[in-house]
Amino acid sequence: MTDYVYCVVSSGKTKHLTCDAARLAPIMLRSLRETNPHVTVLMPCFLSLEQRNAMLDAFRGNMSFYPLAEAEIPMLMITKILKLPEMPFRNGDRVFVLDVDLLVRGPLFDVFDDDHLDVAQTTRHYDYHSPINNGVFCFRYNDRTRRFLDHYADELRSPQWEPYKQAYPPHTQMHLSDQAYMLAVYLHGPPVPCQMKDIGPMYNYCPADDVVGVEGAKREIREAVSNPDIRVIHFKGDKVKGMMLSVAEEQGWT
Repeated sequence: MTDYVYCVVSSGKTKHLTCDAARLAPIMLRSLRETNPHVTVLMPCFLSLEQRNAMLDAFRGNMSFYPLAEAEIPMLMITKILKLPEMPFRNGDRVFVLDVDLLVRGPLFDVFDDDHLDVAQTTRHYDYHSPINNGVFCFRYNDRTRRFLDHYADELRSPQWEPYKQAYPPHTQMHLSDQAYMLAVYLHGPPVPCQMKDIGPMYNYCPADDVVGVEGAKREIREAVSNPDIRVIHFKGDKVKGMMLSVAEEQGWT
C-alpha cells in the first residue's frame, strides 16, 4: 500500500486559473513535506526543467512527473481527471487529489481509518451554489474506485449521465466541469457502486471572498491557521491567494 498525493501543474494559461500554478505548487509541496513526508507525489505537468527542479527541491521526497501536451493545458481541471486512470495505482493504495493553491497543515491519511471508505468528498462550511469543493477529494484504489474514475473521465469526454449534464445551467462557467460531476455525485449518489463519504470542510477549508468579502475571507483564514483540526487551507480567489506565501512563511514552509 502506498499513500499518494496527486496534483496537476502548468506554467501555461488555463481557462479558469488566472494565477501561475507553477509559483504556488512549491509552497504547497513544502507544507506537504512538513506534514506528510511519507507520501509519493504524482504530478502531470507542463513545466520547464528549472520548474521541475523547484518542485523536487520543495518536496525532497518521492515524486514522479508525467509530461502534459500543450493542448491539454487550457482545460487543466478536466485534464486532471482524465489523467487519473493512467496513474500506476494498485489495490489498497490511498490517494489525495489536491489543487496547488492550498497549504497542508496536518496528517491527511487518517481519513482512511474508515475501512469502508472508497471515495471522500469535501464540503464547504457555508451556504454556496455548490456544497462540495472539488479542490480536494480522496479515494482508496480498488475495483469500485477504478470503475468510478473511469466513469468520471468518460463523462468529461462525452457527457451521458443526466444529473451531471444538469448540475449547472448551460453557458455557465461550471457547466460540464469536473466539479459539476462531483456535485451530481453529492446530490444524487455515485453512478457506479462505491462507498462515498462527506468528510466536511476540515480537509479543504476554503473561505469564499464572494460570500464574506476579501477581508472576511482573510479573517477566516487567520482563524483557521490557529485551529489544529483544519488540515488543509485553500486560498481561493486571486485577492486571497496573496496570503498563501505569508502564511507559509509564518509556518516556516518557505
